[in-house]
Amino acid sequence: AESELYTVTENNGGVNVGEYGVVVTLTNENYKWSDGVETLERTLTFKITKATNAWTKTPALDKTSWIYGETAAAISAGAKFGEVVVTYVNASGEESAQMPTNAGIYTVTFAVADTENYSGLAAQTRTFTIAKAAVAIPTANSKTYTSETLTAEIAENELYEVTTNNGGVNVGEYNVVLTMTSANHYWKNQETSEETVTIAFEITKATNAWTSAPALTKTSWIYGEEAAVVSASAKFGEVEITYLIDGEESAEMPTNAGTYKAKFSVADTTNYSHLTKEIEFTIAKKAIEMPTLDVASVEYDETAKTAVVAASEYYTVDASNATNVINVGEYEVTVTLVSGNYKWADGEVGSARTLTFEIEKATNAWTNEPSVTNFTYGDEAPVFSASAKFGGVIITYVNNTSGAIFAEIPKAAGSY
Repeated sequence: AESELYTVTENNGGVNVGEYGVVVTLTNENYKWSDGVETLERTLTFKITKATNAWTKTPALDKTSWIYGETAAAISAGAKFGEVVVTYVNASGEESAQMPTNAGIYTVTFAVADTENYSGLAAQTRTFTIAKAAVAIPTANSKTYTSETLTAEIAENELYEVTTNNGGVNVGEYNVVLTMTSANHYWKNQETSEETVTIAFEITKATNAWTSAPALTKTSWIYGEEAAVVSASAKFGEVEITYLIDGEESAEMPTNAGTYKAKFSVADTTNYSHLTKEIEFTIAKKAIEMPTLDVASVEYDETAKTAVVAASEYYTVDASNATNVINVGEYEVTVTLVSGNYKWADGEVGSARTLTFEIEKATNAWTNEPSVTNFTYGDEAPVFSASAKFGGVIITYVNNTSGAIFAEIPKAAGSY
């Protein structure tokens, strides 16, 4: 401090630790310095000594754990002197001046370096954790059986990749393996910390359908005509066509007359559902005209006669009762349809029909007219004669007076 005895003529001082000169000058020559220095002006030494540093704000983080992707902790620290150097060290010992962003356990160090002007502050450390973020395990939507190889529809992203997705053809569950590629994430709800997770991809049973509806080109025809053509196709599987004949199934199309059902079916399998449909059809009986006798009736002529009916593939002829017959009368000829595939065209029910062959009574005639000759008693009797077309001529004699009848020519005189 100045006084009336001296003045401070130079006192620039300094900032850093060191010695600085202070020039003081006596104000009167009548004064002298008490230590014997003879000059009016003298230089004094001013020292700035090294300061002992201290924390003005204790190093701290506002949180010591957070999840990857969340806002990082805010750090704070302050020193009386100097800049607080913040260093981050990972589990491998690698240092960085930047706040880490990846998941892991880190140590943050706060320190102030020692200088000539002030002492350093010993490093203080804090530990914090950046936890991995959870990734929900995706699900694989199921697909319906198509008879072709199917795989799951799961898109890869920056967090994981699909490492196995072979899928399959048949109904069932197939493994899809996902591998985590991000070190900052883990599979949510996974029992272990494995990088891979296996999910199920399901192929479900398909509902079958007709791609070409079951059909017959016609549902009725007559026995002997060309049969209907059957057709059908299904989305999946082979269509089996059977025919219901008298309650029994047959693989062969029936040929006999009747009413039937064509059954179209696809068997149920683990991959697709069954299909079935029945269509009724009729094979009608073929109508056959009733035959006639070549000759329906003849007149008796003493010769054997046989009824004749034209042969046919549709019926049989039984003329055993009308074969080699001679006498007047009616003789039956039976015609019978050969199978139930035929019917009589006139609508008559039954397979057997009767035709009547008749030998009619003949009208007789004299082939030699009867003649008689009178003769006298005692003469040789004449021979009376006559002949007929049919039968023998019987001659009897009648007495015109008495009415007596004789088998032989009478010998007594009289009128006969």
